[in-house]
Amino acid sequence: MELLVGAAAVLAGVLLYAWAYGKHHGVNAPGWAKTQLFASSISLIVTGFAPVGIGYIVAGLINAAGQSVVSWAALAALPVLSWLIAPRLARTGKPVHTADIVPLPTGPSVPPQPGPMRRAA
Repeated sequence: MELLVGAAAVLAGVLLYAWAYGKHHGVNAPGWAKTQLFASSISLIVTGFAPVGIGYIVAGLINAAGQSVVSWAALAALPVLSWLIAPRLARTGKPVHTADIVPLPTGPSVPPQPGPMRRAA
């Protein structure tokens, strides 16, 4: 059981950090994700989850005979889930390059006219 709790705590810490990183460094990041309060609270939570999770994993490895198959599966799935999910949460998006934008001759406020390949909605 200790392995299961430890793996869940470490995974929660990694995923929370990846989500916060993606929110903070995103191209269109919301204002609340740029504040010091957000960064401090996420850091405090992650630094609480990580040592507790590692401590439970070490306690489970010391008491390896009393662990169930589900606990060992959770420990084995920890790096796989972190590798699969964390990069998607930490994705920040592509920056917008305004130098590549060419103004239209009709102006930016004129809606596009339906052409032969486009139906009018």
